[in-house]
Amino acid sequence: MSRSEETTVECPKCTSEQSFTHWQSVNVTLDPDLKEKILDRTLVTFTCENCGYVAEVYHPLLYHDMEQRLMVFLGDEAPDASTSEDVSGSLASSSEAEYTFRLVSSSNELIEKILIRDAGLDDRVVEVFKLLLLEQLDESSKEDDAELFFSGIVREGDAEAEMDFELMSDSGTTGLSVPFEDTFRKVEAEVCHGLPTAECQGGKWIRVDEEYALDFLESDDSDPDTDNLGD
Repeated sequence: MSRSEETTVECPKCTSEQSFTHWQSVNVTLDPDLKEKILDRTLVTFTCENCGYVAEVYHPLLYHDMEQRLMVFLGDEAPDASTSEDVSGSLASSSEAEYTFRLVSSSNELIEKILIRDAGLDDRVVEVFKLLLLEQLDESSKEDDAELFFSGIVREGDAEAEMDFELMSDSGTTGLSVPFEDTFRKVEAEVCHGLPTAECQGGKWIRVDEEYALDFLESDDSDPDTDNLGD
């Protein structure tokens, strides 16, 4: 089930206080409308009624999709027992190995995990691909704080599907697209054999990010073909 509580938030700009709904857990199978509110960020966005200031409110949040067998926890560490009531109840009739458990530290990462699973992709492969793609980008086109996020797969008519990404930094967001079959699928075929099995990682909360991809590439014997990934 989805759980929320009303809290009081102080506006960082004008210091006025107002009520804010803090969602502790969101089950998008039982409450599908909440999924769209996560994707468009309205679920975690504060808008000051006094001065109009808009900002995201960071707080621990458990995302649960029963159909996709996906749980993502937005927080600094794995959820504790009180936060995990939804987890234990949902797993009572299914094996933990059937579920994917992920830890993220921002709403951008949470949204990305949702989009990756909806696209039927393995987020571990996507992270490796993102790392390789970043290495291919011209240094002048990215800032030190730039982060790359998967945003979807686009198919138009008979044209080859494009894999879309957003390169985000303090100065703004830039879109980036690469051929899906001719680039991502090739890298996927080369790296998948070296990934831990579901049985190995089943039931474990894992942070799959750039560090995860770096560790994998350093420990794996495969050498993915990275030529012209961004062409």
